[in-house]
Amino acid sequence: TSPLGWLLDKGLPQRKMCAHDGCDDSIRLLTGEDCTTCTMGVVDRRSTRRAIIQQVVRATPGFTFEERQPMIDAQLREDAQDRAERTAHALALKHAENQRLAQAEEA
Repeated sequence: TSPLGWLLDKGLPQRKMCAHDGCDDSIRLLTGEDCTTCTMGVVDRRSTRRAIIQQVVRATPGFTFEERQPMIDAQLREDAQDRAERTAHALALKHAENQRLAQAEEA
């Protein structure tokens, strides 16, 4: 009912791209500093990308960059799809657990 509540909930909702509750667009709301969780996510994705590229390069000696690029892209897409599936599964489990807890509280 308060204008601030409406603004935070409807007018300026947080983008939940980060697991940390106090993060909004890679900035911690309470401190204004960069979000360490988001930073670590970027580092993790970069290291995964680097590892996939190295794996393809080792598996294809003598290939040119242009010949390797479709293979690298395919591996990166596969990795992204695997991550998305794992995330969706984890969210489904969390949702089911929250429902179970809500039902237990009602009983």
